[in-house]
Amino acid sequence: MTYTNLLFFFATLGVFNVIVIAAILITRRKNREVFQMVLGLLLLSLATRVGVSCFYFFERIIHPTIIQIGMTANVLSGVLLYVLMGTGKRKLREIDKQQLFLVPVLLLAFGLIYPFSQHFQVWDWRIRFVFHGILTAYLIAAGLRLRNQDGQRTSAYRPRTKKLIYIVFVLQCLSFATSLFVNYILGPVLFSLIFYAASIYYFFGIEQNRREVADRYANKKIAAKEATALLAKMDLLIYESHLYTNKNLKVADLARQMQLGRHQLSQLLNDNLGIGFSDYINRFRIEKSKDLLLTKRNLSIEGIGYESGFNSKSTFFTTFKKYTGLTPKHYIEKNSVQD
Repeated sequence: MTYTNLLFFFATLGVFNVIVIAAILITRRKNREVFQMVLGLLLLSLATRVGVSCFYFFERIIHPTIIQIGMTANVLSGVLLYVLMGTGKRKLREIDKQQLFLVPVLLLAFGLIYPFSQHFQVWDWRIRFVFHGILTAYLIAAGLRLRNQDGQRTSAYRPRTKKLIYIVFVLQCLSFATSLFVNYILGPVLFSLIFYAASIYYFFGIEQNRREVADRYANKKIAAKEATALLAKMDLLIYESHLYTNKNLKVADLARQMQLGRHQLSQLLNDNLGIGFSDYINRFRIEKSKDLLLTKRNLSIEGIGYESGFNSKSTFFTTFKKYTGLTPKHYIEKNSVQD
């Protein structure tokens, strides 16, 4: 393998990995967040821009439309960065929705009316610099939005992650700007290096934060007498209010009603019962379903699962067998024979 081939492999490997991560973020269904969707689109636009640069450097002759796509993706990455800096877990601001709709439409319309393939010199000497100017403007606006995020409830979501993404984006822009004066392949290669370095730093930070949280709450263990009283109070609250029938019940919901912190409630269950929140709630659901299976013969087994708080037939069957060692049908047959 030659030196040139090695550079090409390393540069494109980074692009490939970014595309894979982007696809996971965009297509994932479990615990989907608007933040993750926008981040996925940002990574995809960056991978497109860098991928085009890789092939342009190594192939030299590529279709003008591909070059135009790379330039357009460069501008879109600036728009997505700006939107991401103000994005929360679930909400997207109205102004950001407009940005995500209008800018791509305008870029697409401009590219169709005034294509790179027919206006090469204008694109190369003027439009390219206009696009860089737009990108720079969005980069500055994103930085200002990031700086002011503490005073804005929506954009304060995941501040550390946003800062890391912004720094990575700035470094990526600087690496491509530097490559124009040194060697063009420097941009894609540095992109891969920055991506891997940021990934290592990010996952190391997650692990470190997890340890800090564990240490913080280890020193706040609830006393045995108080824990017993809290568990009794919680059992009564869940039983009398039928909270377990809420299919979307979260640990934060129960913690709020118990006037405890989310981590405190989880620690209460782990330290004193040796189970997590899901197992704790499922105990009530299983007991309810066992009663319904023997008393509500007019209901289908699936319907009993829903009545007990399970959100799907498969989850009910799996959980019921885990706790009783029997399927719902076998449970009915066994208890009917005994009766």
